[in-house]
Amino acid sequence: MSHDKPINPQIQSLTNDVWFNPDNQGLNIREYYAGLALQGLKSNPNLSNNTPAFIAEQCVKLADALIIELQKPFKPNAD
Repeated sequence: MSHDKPINPQIQSLTNDVWFNPDNQGLNIREYYAGLALQGLKSNPNLSNNTPAFIAEQCVKLADALIIELQKPFKPNAD
């Protein structure tokens, strides 16, 4: 990665702390599911008038609900 242009020190600091920190092992499952929910919600044009805070809250709620459901024992359908 070339650093021909100066980098804002605040961005550089954040980048080093978050993305290049060897202790950072990536996303946990809750963050991953919330990110997937964010993609889905943001792709819905009917939700475009909602605030980012509302959408973020909904994503976390969806992720939490999915984690709770996935912790339940599997019961196959008796068709």
